[in-house]
Amino acid sequence: MVVVCYWWISSKGNPETHGLLGRVRFLFPGLSVCLSCYCSLHIPNNAIRIGPDPSNFTSVCIYSEYKPVDVIFGVAAVSHGLGSHLSPTETVCYLTADLFYIEVVLLPGGRVEDVRAAHHGEAPVSSPSLLQLLRMKQFQEFSLKLDDLVSFYNIQGESDVKVKVYTALRHLETDLFKISHLPRSLRGSDLHIDLIMNGRIGNVQPGRDGSPMTVEYYISPLDVLMGLSGTGEVSGGRVALVTVGSSDVSHRLQMQSLISSPPQVDSFGFPVFQPLTESCSELLPATFLLKLQPPLPMLNSFIEKMGKITDGVMSEKHLQVEPLPQLLLKSYKKQNSKISWTDWVQFVVPLPASEYHSYVFPGAEWGRESCKGALIHTVPFDHPGHVPALLDVLRHQAAINVLLASCFSNHNQLIDAGLQYDLRCEVLPESDHCLSVTFSLDDGNHLAVLQVTVVDSNQVSCRLLMPDFVDHKLDDYISRVLMRYVQHFAVCITTPHAH
Repeated sequence: MVVVCYWWISSKGNPETHGLLGRVRFLFPGLSVCLSCYCSLHIPNNAIRIGPDPSNFTSVCIYSEYKPVDVIFGVAAVSHGLGSHLSPTETVCYLTADLFYIEVVLLPGGRVEDVRAAHHGEAPVSSPSLLQLLRMKQFQEFSLKLDDLVSFYNIQGESDVKVKVYTALRHLETDLFKISHLPRSLRGSDLHIDLIMNGRIGNVQPGRDGSPMTVEYYISPLDVLMGLSGTGEVSGGRVALVTVGSSDVSHRLQMQSLISSPPQVDSFGFPVFQPLTESCSELLPATFLLKLQPPLPMLNSFIEKMGKITDGVMSEKHLQVEPLPQLLLKSYKKQNSKISWTDWVQFVVPLPASEYHSYVFPGAEWGRESCKGALIHTVPFDHPGHVPALLDVLRHQAAINVLLASCFSNHNQLIDAGLQYDLRCEVLPESDHCLSVTFSLDDGNHLAVLQVTVVDSNQVSCRLLMPDFVDHKLDDYISRVLMRYVQHFAVCITTPHAH
């Protein structure tokens, strides 16, 4: 049987060595593991054909009497620093690492019967997603899955240290599940949305297919209105993966559950934790991580809050800070290299009925240190009791971001001298969770100011300041509209303008 497998590989330069292994090393310059697994596949030298210009994307054809998955796994193992071998019967192919392994059960002719993943000390569990990727020959996607699995165990140190860190992670997951199932009062009518936005641990989903536990902690009002909230599974909101990572400083991590069964709770309904003593914990060069997907732009003041919650485990040191609107522009892929936050920045918002609103951000105000932040990818911590408070901070920041980004997300930074704006607004920061929007009234002789305070992820308070006009009912109405249509800020600005 002759099998042809294709990979597209990027490389540069000319090979300095000759022969099969030298040429393969050249094509895979960043590989961290020796190519012995290629030898174990018994591929003869003339079985590999390399195109005439290996500096470009090159098609590598491998001919072998072995099963195609056999060869694919050899490449995958080398690419991810994993071991690779066949069972004596050549019916199972293994990818092995210190803390996990993957086994692929093969059928005659090279077809895949099953893919199973096993974590340290646990029995193999079938992985439908990995199985489908191999059956569909989606090898690049399979490789990305391996990336996730390898990064899940990105821990420095000897094998015994990695095992202890993994043990700590498993006990953390147990405690987070216990916290998520504690009784609490409902704040919203939709049970699933209430779980995401108000649950102590959000919408928790256990790890599967070798992936870590996930926590969905925020979903925007617009996504709720569009019916993207779903039920049960992660629904498209903001998600945090519960993982571990190496640390230059040792931290005391739990070696057992810190919550009794049944849990004891305090006056606020939170569990009472067993103290972290030497008998139930160990000092390890690692921390727990909330890996944010997608990363979240955060103000320095909110990062400082997380640092206090984690007793300094979360730090703002070495973070690249920028004005929050600029971070949001980058996250919405609308970054313009010509934008200078030392001047003013204007965005044009098109509305129905051919209306246009103009939002101006004075650079001098938004460029102040108090308005700067960083794009946060991971939040380190070392105790399960930190997680509920951390999620509240993340939710609060996410709500502020949604409100602020509505002034320029899905809109263009277009300035047309001939364009007649129906409303011109100046957006100013008042505090880390409050902003003001100044606009002219219909008479053109007076200004109005709408102060918007994001109290938390569930509450927005508005106050409309106009000459000789006070209407608290209108303030409440604007607040309700803004909370419901928070990603359509222009609609909410139109409301007081119409009055």
